[in-house]
Amino acid sequence: MKNGKPISERAFQVTLDGTEKAINKKCENIAKKNKTSFEPIPHFYPHALRHTFATRCFEAGIEEKVVQGFLGHYSIAITLNLYTHVTDDKAKSEMDKLQNLYREII
Repeated sequence: MKNGKPISERAFQVTLDGTEKAINKKCENIAKKNKTSFEPIPHFYPHALRHTFATRCFEAGIEEKVVQGFLGHYSIAITLNLYTHVTDDKAKSEMDKLQNLYREII
C-alpha cells in the first residue's frame, strides 16, 4: 500500500525488477571479488511470490486448509497441486527421516 491505497501491478513489477537488478549486481560484484562464477537470479513476476509463499508455509508446518484460505483457493487441490513445490532441501530432509528409520531398524 502507498498512502493507504494498493499500489498498481505495474508499480509492484517495477519494484521487483529493481530488487532483482540490485541483487544480481551485488552478487556479481561479490563473484568478481572472489573470482568465482556468477549466476544471476532469473527474472520473475509477482505471481511467482504466491508459489513461494505457499511452499514456505508448508515447510513451516502451516496446515493445508490454512494455506488454502490465505491464497483464497476454492479447492485444496489447487493449493497442493499447483502452488506448492518441493525444494531440494525439503526433499533431502524427508529422505533423512527415512534413513534414520532404517538405522533404527538395522
